[in-house]
Amino acid sequence: MSDAALDEHAKTLSSIIPLSLACGASFLSFIYLVWFIVFHEIPKRLDSDALESQTSQQQNTKSMIAIIFTPLNNALAVMALSLTGYYSTSAMKKAFDGPGYCANRAFISIFLAFSEASYVYYSWKRGIFVVKRVFPWLAQYIGSSIIYIPILILLQAIPTLVLGFMRIWVRDLNEAPLLNANLYLTGLAGAIVIAFDLVLLTAFIKYVRQASLEGATIEADGKLAIVSRYGIGSIVLSLLMLCVYGAYTVTKVLAFYTLSQLLVGSMLFWLMRMKVRLFQFEFEEKQQLESRISAKLGGGKISMERKSVDSRPSTVAGSPKTSYITPIRNGRLSIQ
Repeated sequence: MSDAALDEHAKTLSSIIPLSLACGASFLSFIYLVWFIVFHEIPKRLDSDALESQTSQQQNTKSMIAIIFTPLNNALAVMALSLTGYYSTSAMKKAFDGPGYCANRAFISIFLAFSEASYVYYSWKRGIFVVKRVFPWLAQYIGSSIIYIPILILLQAIPTLVLGFMRIWVRDLNEAPLLNANLYLTGLAGAIVIAFDLVLLTAFIKYVRQASLEGATIEADGKLAIVSRYGIGSIVLSLLMLCVYGAYTVTKVLAFYTLSQLLVGSMLFWLMRMKVRLFQFEFEEKQQLESRISAKLGGGKISMERKSVDSRPSTVAGSPKTSYITPIRNGRLSIQ
């Protein structure tokens, strides 16, 4: 084998191995998400509903479905499965040739678009209330943007998908229009993600600064503290990924491209951790509230018992009858 072939083989292995590991990690993240929902969220949510009201079996089934298929859970599941597909198809890219290579590229584009769209949706849903507080004038546009932004991001996969299958069936294909469309839509999706990240990052930082100036701390709102920390972390990873990919486009160093791919997966783990911490905080907060209520009810019970003891009639020692003083009758006290 020539030196050039050995070098190409080494480069291929240097990308296949980390991408394969990332594929396995992404699928394990999906398994962990399912496990967490089934063994943590569902039991605690159903127990909470049972305490509040008695529900039928049919209502419990509906509640279970509602707990599993929340928009945020769906977004994380789509992101995990999309990254699993993205890493697996990227790792196998060198194994295909001809029509298979075209189809593989189309699937890479589809999986990447879905992972980006689900990331944007999840982050936006978590941080939307902070944006409303910091930028109230954006409130009227926020509701519709959560619907349209993921759709615009998904559009980038269409030209690659069409091109991949037309290369198989059409000879002498004029690829220029589809390649240009892919370039423009990919650039649009990248610009949307950057703008979205910057808006959220600015909102998080500005809110923390406002709290500091007012003499409060970010810890005053536990959920805000968690969303801010993990939101800032995921946004930094997203922007870093774009910078590393930009370095690859300039230098054509394969290591930059592989690193940019791996950074996409790191955003999933960060958002997954945010979900777990928010759930833990909510459960701890509920336990503290129940403890305070129990303490107050216990104190009230003791107070009532003391009042009951103080109000009991006194008894005369050695007499089985109760003795107490009645009002004055005919100028003298009457003792019964």
